[in-house]
Amino acid sequence: MPRLPRQIHPFCRGILYWALILTSGWSLEPPPNEVMGKLGSESYTDRIGAQGVLREWALKSPEPAKGWLFEHSVGDPDPEIRKRCTSVLKDLIDQEYLQDGEGYFGIRMMAIPQVQVPEMKAPQVGISVILVVPDSAAAKAGLAIGDVIVQAGDQIWNDPLTAVEQCSAWVRGHKPGQKVTIKILRNGKVVPLDLVLGRRPPDSGMFMFGELPDSATLAREDQAAKDAYFRDWFEKRKAGK
Repeated sequence: MPRLPRQIHPFCRGILYWALILTSGWSLEPPPNEVMGKLGSESYTDRIGAQGVLREWALKSPEPAKGWLFEHSVGDPDPEIRKRCTSVLKDLIDQEYLQDGEGYFGIRMMAIPQVQVPEMKAPQVGISVILVVPDSAAAKAGLAIGDVIVQAGDQIWNDPLTAVEQCSAWVRGHKPGQKVTIKILRNGKVVPLDLVLGRRPPDSGMFMFGELPDSATLAREDQAAKDAYFRDWFEKRKAGK
């Protein structure tokens, strides 16, 4: 947000402030009055339709839209409009949540000291996939139990004692939503595989031990993490942080 010297007269500061906003990309044309009116309509169909239009509007400029939606979420006199604005705001913050944090495959790994890779003279260290988390980046890309990862990006491994840790660090070093390429050994052939990384869950370490939770449990935990992220964002915004 633009900042101005304190010695400028308050009235002039106000004029200059808005002039800077309008010329620096911070301007955001509000949604049409018709949309705002329908957000508080007695018709459920109108309210849902207007909320969809509001969401499309917000996605065009998410950052300034967050501020606009927040102000209406806490300050609009119509409770229905507050509710709809909060819902769209949460959609934007959910996207922020997914793009924040560390990259995540969604697998359990075990190093294999020697793997014979076709066209390679000497065996090398491989990483066997021994578990795939449902609906994870790995599952969506088709990575399966029994596949052996022999390369991640430009990374290959020489020490079976550190291979899993190095591979995990490589994945965490990327952001959620990034596309990465690994090479796997499957049925005696090296196959390149593209994955779009997910967001590493706060409790992903639990997958290293015990039984893997079912898909419904994982979905509830993911939603709970998103809800907590939104509450934290909202409370910080209310506190002016």
